[in-house]
Amino acid sequence: FCHEPTYMCTSILMKAYLTGDEKIREKNAVVQLDRDVQTLEGIYNQVADKLTRIKTIEQEELPKLNNEKKQKESEKKQADGILEKADLKKQVWADTINDWAKAMRQKLKVGDTCPVCRQQVTHVEVESQLDQNYQKAVKEYDTAKKAVDNLMGEMAQIDAKITTITTEQTDKQGEIKKLEKDIVNLQNHCKSQCEKYKITYSDDIATTKKHIQEYITQVDAEIRELKKTIEDGEEIEKQLRNSDKKRTELQDDKE
Repeated sequence: FCHEPTYMCTSILMKAYLTGDEKIREKNAVVQLDRDVQTLEGIYNQVADKLTRIKTIEQEELPKLNNEKKQKESEKKQADGILEKADLKKQVWADTINDWAKAMRQKLKVGDTCPVCRQQVTHVEVESQLDQNYQKAVKEYDTAKKAVDNLMGEMAQIDAKITTITTEQTDKQGEIKKLEKDIVNLQNHCKSQCEKYKITYSDDIATTKKHIQEYITQVDAEIRELKKTIEDGEEIEKQLRNSDKKRTELQDDKE
C-alpha cells in the first residue's frame, strides 16, 4: 500500500500510509476468515451427508435386507424338509433294488410270506419299474438339493450386502467423529478471529458469512478513502515541491 514518498511526508500523509497498510493486512486476514468459515460450512455439509447415509442404512437398507434374509431362511427351512424327504425316498428305493433284496424278490411269488415283515406277498415289483422309481427319486432329490444350494447362495449374497453396508455405517460413524473434532478446532479459530476484528459470530453459518462480508465491504470503503487521502496528499506534496523549487530559483536569480 505504502511506497517511498517523493517528498517528505506530512504527519497526516504518513499516518495514511501506515493505516492503509494495516487495513490491507486486516482485510487479508478477514478474507482468510471467510475462507475458513466456508471450509467449516463444507465440513458441516459432509457430516450432514454422512448422517443422512447412516439414517438410510439404519431405517431402510438394513431392515429390508434382514427381512429378505428371514424370508430366505424360512424358504430354506421348507426346502431342507423337502430335501430330507427326497433323500429318504431315494435311500428306500436304493435299498429296494440292492443285491440282497433283488435275490429275495426273484424267489418270491404272490401268496408267499415275506421273510422280512412276515406278511403275505400280494405283489412283486418288476425290476425295470423299480429302477424307474429309483431314478425318479434321484431326480427329486437333485431338484431339492439344487433348491437348497440356490437358497444358500442367495442368503450368502444377502449376508455379504449386510456386511458391506454395516462396514460402511461404521466407517462413516468414525469419519463423523473425526470431522466433529475438526469442527471444534475450526469453530474456535473462527470465533477467535471474529472476536479479534469485532465481527459477530453466529452458529448459523449464513449469518456469520453475512457479517464477514459486511465487514470486508466496510474495510474496502476505508481503503478507498485512504487511497484518496494519499493521492490528495501526494498532489499537495508535488505542488509544494514545485513551489519550493521556484522559490529557490528566484532566490538564486536575486543573488
